[in-house]
Amino acid sequence: MAHITGGGLEENIQRVLPSGLTLHVDFSSWKRPAIFEVIANAGVEEKEMRHVFNLGIGYTFILPASEADDFMKILTEEGEHPVLFGEVCRS
Repeated sequence: MAHITGGGLEENIQRVLPSGLTLHVDFSSWKRPAIFEVIANAGVEEKEMRHVFNLGIGYTFILPASEADDFMKILTEEGEHPVLFGEVCRS
């Protein structure tokens, strides 16, 4: 588990991964809250929004791919709106 704070998805998750592993994020895999269009229109670049605002992702779970569907189902049943947005790979 990783609480996503300043530093964005990539930096925060990288801190909890063992050496030799890295995260690949698909930033198109979830619908961004509308506020990010407002922020972008105010001149904030994509890289900065990813780093500072996490584009709407606040908490992550890292688990084996074989468990992802069941875990997503549980979260959905609990009223959450989970997204599968990346994978851990060898660096």
